Amino acid sequence: MVAMAPRAAPKDPPKGAPEKAETPRAKRRREKLAEIHETALRLVGEGGLPALTVVRLARELGLALGGLYRYYPSLSALVVALQRGALADLAKQFEAAGRAVDEPLTRVVSMLNVFVRMPETSPAPYRLIDELISAPEVVLADADALGLEADVGRVLSFVHGGLEACAASGVLSPGDAELRTVQLWTVLHGVSHMRKRDRLVPPKLRVAALRRATLRDLFASWGATDAHIAHALDVMGPAPTRT
Repeated sequence: MVAMAPRAAPKDPPKGAPEKAETPRAKRRREKLAEIHETALRLVGEGGLPALTVVRLARELGLALGGLYRYYPSLSALVVALQRGALADLAKQFEAAGRAVDEPLTRVVSMLNVFVRMPETSPAPYRLIDELISAPEVVLADADALGLEADVGRVLSFVHGGLEACAASGVLSPGDAELRTVQLWTVLHGVSHMRKRDRLVPPKLRVAALRRATLRDLFASWGATDAHIAHALDVMGPAPTRT
């Protein structure tokens, strides 16, 4: 056999060189993926995850089932992609909310308030994230679950940094910022699931008041003063009536 000369490593393009043009085929695929995501999000927003089926999605897109499977091998793969997109967007919103505020505890609440408002501002992404966090069944392969857990970690890293700043500035007492971050995240999810009871219970037990009271108690247990807590919770709007 004739020995082949080793192939030279590809060289980096020179600085300032124009980017390689997108091929028509790549452009069509990108646009179709965007259409799939947009349509899937609309279905989730209208009826939750049960409304997102392969048959219905293909019909809405005007595709044969085989055509849809060219883009995603399963419905689960599509849902994971949508969840990762929702978490990536949420991370950007947390980062932006944190940058807009100087006082550290108010910064933390400003980020949390982005998630609090999601059922109204972004119902489909909210449902995707809520399903990921709250559904008790283990439905994802470990590799997908680990990838999504890393995405959740990126979202919460901004809250973690805010809590560390609170402790460093003396607004909160020293403590485990990672544990506190997860406690806050858990509170937000748990309280949000009480919303359907609002029509049945007195105002002090409705979601808005319950969320505020629970955050107030947590922050107080971590050493925050009443003044710091009140200022931070103002981000969430006026305190609801308790009568």
